[in-house]
Amino acid sequence: MYFNINTQLIILVLLNSDKVIEIIRNEICNPDLNVDFLCRELSKSRSTVNKCIINDFNVRPSELIKNIKIQRILKYTYDFQIDIYKSAQYYGIVKADSFYKIIKRKFDKNPTEIEFELITHIERRQYFLNYHKSLMINGLII
Repeated sequence: MYFNINTQLIILVLLNSDKVIEIIRNEICNPDLNVDFLCRELSKSRSTVNKCIINDFNVRPSELIKNIKIQRILKYTYDFQIDIYKSAQYYGIVKADSFYKIIKRKFDKNPTEIEFELITHIERRQYFLNYHKSLMINGLII
């Protein structure tokens, strides 16, 4: 038992979680970004990378990559108001059906529903900003 604890501590020291996130963020648009790619970049074995990521992030490495990609895709779709599938392609998810499955599993909604919610939120935000701008122009907000 003592040996395992020391081994885990050594493994954690060898693999910096900031480095993992940095590699994922730098390679986020790369369609080849996967656990094996991450292992090559970190020069670590797959089991070492798995243990460290599960310890640090409480998810498997493949899930961590997917979660970061989904965050970026949704932000890109929201910021630039473009089709969610085009955002997915930009971030390296080439197949629409695999993206559909990822989104459906994560949110229990299809990508079109997610995109509609994003657009609705953008429209509400724009209405709110325009409303307050008109109040300021009319001198109602001091």
